[in-house]
Amino acid sequence: MIDLLLVDSIEFQKNCSTPQLGLLSLKNLLNKKYSVEVINFDYINYGLEARIYEDSIDKTLENLEKYILDKEPKIIGFYTICSSFQYSLLLAERIKNQRPLSYVIMGGPHATVLSEEILSDFPFVDAICQGESELQIVDFIGALLQGGFEKIPGAVYRLNGEVIKNKNSLLIPSDELKNYTVLDDEWYNTKRDEIVIEAGRGCPFACTFCSSSIFWGRRHRIKPVDDLINEMKYFGEKYGINIFSFHHDIFTANKKHLHRFCSRIIEEELPYNWICSSRLDVLDFETIELLAKANCESIFIGIESGSQSMQKKLNKNLNLQYGRQIIKCLIDNKIKITASFIYGFPHETLSEFKETVSMIEDLFIMKTYIVQYHLYFPLPKTPETDSIRDLLYFDESKIDTSIYRRGRINSKILDYIKNYPHLFLQYYTFNSEIRSRFIHIDLLVLIIFSFMDIYYHSIKILIETYGLIVLYERYERLIHKYSLDLRFKTQLDSRELDVSSYLDLIDEIRSHEFNSHFSIFYDELFSYENIICDYSLNNNKTEEIYSFDIDIVKAISLGIYKESQNMLKFSINNKKIKISKIRLKAS
Repeated sequence: MIDLLLVDSIEFQKNCSTPQLGLLSLKNLLNKKYSVEVINFDYINYGLEARIYEDSIDKTLENLEKYILDKEPKIIGFYTICSSFQYSLLLAERIKNQRPLSYVIMGGPHATVLSEEILSDFPFVDAICQGESELQIVDFIGALLQGGFEKIPGAVYRLNGEVIKNKNSLLIPSDELKNYTVLDDEWYNTKRDEIVIEAGRGCPFACTFCSSSIFWGRRHRIKPVDDLINEMKYFGEKYGINIFSFHHDIFTANKKHLHRFCSRIIEEELPYNWICSSRLDVLDFETIELLAKANCESIFIGIESGSQSMQKKLNKNLNLQYGRQIIKCLIDNKIKITASFIYGFPHETLSEFKETVSMIEDLFIMKTYIVQYHLYFPLPKTPETDSIRDLLYFDESKIDTSIYRRGRINSKILDYIKNYPHLFLQYYTFNSEIRSRFIHIDLLVLIIFSFMDIYYHSIKILIETYGLIVLYERYERLIHKYSLDLRFKTQLDSRELDVSSYLDLIDEIRSHEFNSHFSIFYDELFSYENIICDYSLNNNKTEEIYSFDIDIVKAISLGIYKESQNMLKFSINNKKIKISKIRLKAS
């Protein structure tokens, strides 16, 4: 028997197999008084390879329910986010039915934003702890067991049949965040090169589509430089970690703090690489050079739209002309960029959509590391959602595949979504020209960036000749098929298709475009990159010699297309492709 079981969100993904840091922080605080365990089912299934995820979602949920009940917890707490709330809710109901005397509580972003609605709709949820919970969690659990939520900040509960929502607690100041740092051997004492460190909390901006400002109240906090450096040293020296991913919506917002942090890494010659999130408008050329010197490996940047007018509509307000210069500077300094865009906003016009696609094309040509393109989905109580609330309807063929897979949905979950739309707005859609004509263009962007390292020159030619919109319209039938394949995959499959699945589209493009519309030079170039792809996917491939009718080396390196017979030898050495030129004997 255990006092409290904290259950992380269920994502069915290998890369989600480290618990949400807030849960570990709560565990450390509660352990002084209660027996507490944190469960991350993704870690159990993928990290420990204890197969609890089945091909059937019903069987999977049975396994998860049994795993929880076998622990005999008095209290079960669910961390909730929008993309997995249905699983938390269904498990909560099933557990309460089996153990009616146990307590079920919820926390996290989704439960915080919709706390009153959840308690009004679902009697099997006993209480909700809103927002940051560290300052009140011990008292909250005490009140749950003994009664008396009235004086507990952030508590949402029932009293005499009425849902009561207490005012949130104060947020933890920046210089006190270190007191809640998680140094948990259970999670870090495993073989891994990279871990996540909480660098701070909150975003000072207020984009109309984002719920972050609702949860954090637009108060940006960041750990002092000394605390961040000490945590890196601790994990580096104790566990041999050399890559750190800083968990923060916008790590780079405070320029003075960022410069002090980078300077410390440089001065102490710390052997660590690190990853963070940023905005284009808080970076400058001097800062980027400093980031590169301080071993910043990669940056995630939410751009959302390539249209200046959409930037204003979304209250994002990025200067895109300046932003392009910043992106180029990051690439020149060898910092990998993941640039994220969204399409299908309620008030997005076709011309604004085309401007975003044009920017994505430019980023491909610039060799941006990753570009993500997501179909907009409504988040509760945001201005963007409020503007279209009466227009929303459910159609599972039009939901962003990154958050909805039919193979992971059973009839009970489908009933939740249909009967409680206010709790599942992320699965609802609305009509617009862009959402109708280009519903799956995100998959085309995913495919071209997945193959950028291999087919860069071939795709670059197609983009410069036609553009992504024409290519999407030309191959929409096949792209739609990929969307269906994704939508009906089971929960055990990754969010992305097999690389081999993408090759169908690549082959169709080649047969239709390069053989019909381009010269021999482009066809030879594509053949070369096709061989590279073949060797990339098959590490056991034997050494082979291929003949080309152009000087393929000059075509790749200099963009010069000269007709000349060439022989190249391809081989695999230590999983790396080796290409060598064979000299032809003079006749």
